[in-house]
Amino acid sequence: MSDDNNMDYLTKMLYPDIKHLIIRLGKYLSTPIKRELSQVFHSPEELLDALKKNVVMEGDWITLTCIPSMYGPFLRNHILSPFYGSKSTMRKGPRIFSPDGNPTGLALDLISYLQPVGLYPRIDDNLYQINLYPTNSSAFGFISPLGTMTGTNIPAISNSQNLRHQNLDCTVRGIIRMITPELLSNIGLPIEKWDDLRASGDLWFLDLSDNYSTVNPSTEEAITTEMWGGLYANGRLEIKPGSSMKFDSIKDCIFESIKKISPDADIAYGRDKNNSITEAFIFATGIRARLDAKLPIYSFHMDADLALDSSNSRANFDSVIKNYLQYVEEAAKNESVEIANLHDLDFCSCPH
Repeated sequence: MSDDNNMDYLTKMLYPDIKHLIIRLGKYLSTPIKRELSQVFHSPEELLDALKKNVVMEGDWITLTCIPSMYGPFLRNHILSPFYGSKSTMRKGPRIFSPDGNPTGLALDLISYLQPVGLYPRIDDNLYQINLYPTNSSAFGFISPLGTMTGTNIPAISNSQNLRHQNLDCTVRGIIRMITPELLSNIGLPIEKWDDLRASGDLWFLDLSDNYSTVNPSTEEAITTEMWGGLYANGRLEIKPGSSMKFDSIKDCIFESIKKISPDADIAYGRDKNNSITEAFIFATGIRARLDAKLPIYSFHMDADLALDSSNSRANFDSVIKNYLQYVEEAAKNESVEIANLHDLDFCSCPH
């Protein structure tokens, strides 16, 4: 893959909300000579605040205390509502506590759940996208009716050498990069797009791909601690014209696939004003799923420790999905239904 194509792909991954943003960053990756004069920041939030105040500029070397991780926000549409599965006993992972016992905080703890995250694809043989989180993080974030709740994080690009200390408290040293109005103008996008990026705080990322950049544990005693996120997948069954599949059949497939690893699985239903079922919600300890009654759209979400128990969590999640697809295939055959895209799922992380 050419260097230009690498940079195009990188930028699409860093800024997925702008669907056709093709920015060539190669010419901006020259190494400044300010490395030994780098300012020190103790959290991504502190760094981003300095960037907003122009205390730090594009091209500056900085030193940042953070937790590097290859997991970042799930890039696909998320169709599972925070209101589902409000039994706190069915959740895993850290809790949301209100320091003053505020009832709002208690309510959010009941109806929120872990933010879905995924692994970004490798950009090329020696270039990866990662995210940098605050050192006190125990979760990548939460989803609630108020939106996403998470400690401020900043995206980064890294060479393979700097990936050795994932999920540890680290001190990283790299170069600040920025998307500029001129860059957007050069590729024919309106300047308003830059205003959108600036308002959302997505102008900046840290370049750890330079040979002089470093990622090192903050202390000799640094150890990997738990870091929770949601493994997530959604899909839509495309049933060929002339046939249809029963809602109960698909619902039972989801239920059985979850029950196979969580015997405490249960089902709840959403209903309209005429008391007709609009959706099914299947939940068990640490996992929940949703199925729309009118369209065969479904989603799965599993609470997972992605630092200490990543492999086992992913294996369990894969097992649920594999069982579901097998059950759907069998049910479709029994009902003489032909599904055009049986194995077409948007996963939260890269396939094995």
